[in-house]
Amino acid sequence: MSPQPRTPKRLLIAGAVATLVASSACAADDGGEAAPLPAASPGSTMPFDLYLGQDVTFILYAERQLQASCMEDAGYPQFVDTGDRLGENMFADLVKPPFRPRTEDEARANGFHGPVPGAPAPVVSFDVGFDRALDACRARGERTLGTSRDLLATYVEQLGNSLNREIWQKLQPVEVKTADRLLDCLAAKGFEPDSRDAYKKDPNPHERFDVPLGAYEPEAPRWKPRRKPGTVAVGPPDPDRRYVPTEGESRLAVAMVRCRKETGFFTEIDRVNREAQQKIVEDHAVEFGELNPKIKAAAKRAAKALDG
Repeated sequence: MSPQPRTPKRLLIAGAVATLVASSACAADDGGEAAPLPAASPGSTMPFDLYLGQDVTFILYAERQLQASCMEDAGYPQFVDTGDRLGENMFADLVKPPFRPRTEDEARANGFHGPVPGAPAPVVSFDVGFDRALDACRARGERTLGTSRDLLATYVEQLGNSLNREIWQKLQPVEVKTADRLLDCLAAKGFEPDSRDAYKKDPNPHERFDVPLGAYEPEAPRWKPRRKPGTVAVGPPDPDRRYVPTEGESRLAVAMVRCRKETGFFTEIDRVNREAQQKIVEDHAVEFGELNPKIKAAAKRAAKALDG
């Protein structure tokens, strides 16, 4: 795993969206009047804050809670005690500063990685009755919240992935353009890559500087369901895990932070990031204008459903 994606990460609704659903929303026609952007939420600091990732996270959590209750009523309590919880924004990487770590303390503690949140216990069905009940409960939850696979797939798989892909298309050339200055600085601090040309093509510190990887603790549980017809298997939940870097990784990460500051890389990348985000959200104003009100309405219904 590298400190930032060499290719953009794909945003996913885990286990919920099976197919990409095309949206009728599209950018304004060339020559036409630009569509107005919806108002940003209070406290927004970056253009991508317009993307309602926290609301989508909450909607998906509410869907799972309604599903668990519905399935328990149908005689299938397996989802009730899976350790599910409302986590942080699943899409926070869209608005976090790129190219982390950003501080020496963060570099020493985490190297080029960060903590990984836990996940609920997996539920795997080999029971046709369970599957039918699950389909019915999912449909019931969607009616309650006024959501659909189409809405969430369009918002995440189409709009979210477009934002993510397009911003990295603007950021990665800056990394390449400034690579020589950064590598000169790192060399002065005792770190020389195996190949400067290779680093420019794939700036992966572990591979280019031959730095050993650390490990996540505790280890994720290993589990394989027993495939027995007519049964439903429940595995162990994934615990929250923290990354423990090697000493060499921490030293390189600290040097990287210092050099990115000294060479002005952070200043340049943050400027490009803000300007590019603004242009990208303007390019997607029609999608934001169509989809954000639907996502906000669904989040309000989700809060009401859970309170009830």
